[in-house]
This record gives sequence, structure tokens and C-alpha cells, in this order.
Amino acid sequence: MSTGTGKIEIAVPRDRAGSFDPQLIAKYRRRFPGFDDKIISMYARGLSTREIAEHLPEIYGIDASAELISTITDAVPDEVTTWQQRPLGPVYPVEVQSYAVVQDRRQSCRSGNYAAKPNHQRPRHAAVSEVMYRAGAPPAAACRC
Repeated sequence: MSTGTGKIEIAVPRDRAGSFDPQLIAKYRRRFPGFDDKIISMYARGLSTREIAEHLPEIYGIDASAELISTITDAVPDEVTTWQQRPLGPVYPVEVQSYAVVQDRRQSCRSGNYAAKPNHQRPRHAAVSEVMYRAGAPPAAACRC
């Protein structure tokens, strides 16, 4: 059987009538999709190869040796190295917002809490988001009148 990390030999029981139907891997399938990913995710969460081998019968009802698990997890350092050495893009967009919550008890608006960007040039009830001002929305748009 081929997995994402290489070939694995599996002993399939045979019967004369041909009535055996495997539950984990369907007949004539040579790949078990997602098995390696599940092993690697358990390994990434801190389980040892022996703990993973002990946990597999609970999940799939099969026994797997710690050596098989080790073979699958040996691909992890290669993938990490490949990911660390990948070419980076020239620019990554980042949006940073900093707001303070202020109370507004004016007659023109209902009382309530509003997110206000600290800037002394804007009315304290007007700023809900910096994007609102860039888009040209009037300050009253932030007021829930």
C-alpha cells in the first residue's frame, strides 16, 4: 500500500469464498487517504510514537507498530524544513486597529457605548472604524440615532 510517506507492506487475510471485506482500506485500494495526516497531527500535539500506536486501535480498530508510526513521522522534519525555506512574498497586508470604548450620553443619540479611535480632532461619538473615515462616511454614521 502506498501512503504519503512511502510504501507499506500489509498482510491481507484470505479466505476461500472471498467474503472477507476489509473495513479500514477498501478492496483493491492502494492508498489510505488522510491516515498520514492524522498520525502527524497526533505527533504534533505531543503524543509519542508508542502512544499513537496504542491509540490507533481505539480510532481505527487496527494495530500499528511504533516503527510504522516513526516512519510516517520521519517526514515531518523534511516538511518543516521545506516550509521554513519557502520564498516569502514581497508584502503581507496587516490591519491594526486601536480603539477605546467611550460612553455617549448626548441628546441627539441614544445612550450607549461606542468604539472610538483616540483622536482629538474627531468627535468622540463619531469614530467606529478608521475605514469609515477613509470611505468618506459622515461622523453621524457612527451614531445610533
